[in-house]
Amino acid sequence: MAFFQLFRLKGVMLQKLISYTTALIMLAASVGCGIAYRIIGSTIDSQGYLHEAFGLIPIGWICFLSALIIAVLSLIRTLVHR
Repeated sequence: MAFFQLFRLKGVMLQKLISYTTALIMLAASVGCGIAYRIIGSTIDSQGYLHEAFGLIPIGWICFLSALIIAVLSLIRTLVHR
């Protein structure tokens, strides 16, 4: 009986670890998008058109908000299961 309880506890701990790891990966992706946007930069061509990697901005925000939501939900789940 104790073996199965230990296995269940390890499964819960593994789920928490995966959740926090996922949040950190999403946060790193968000920071990476911001850094890539700064490195790529923006230019204006001879006809006056602006060229920039605009797609990185919303992708970065989506990754940041996803990381925030995952972290908050993981924290709530941790506090509820105590």
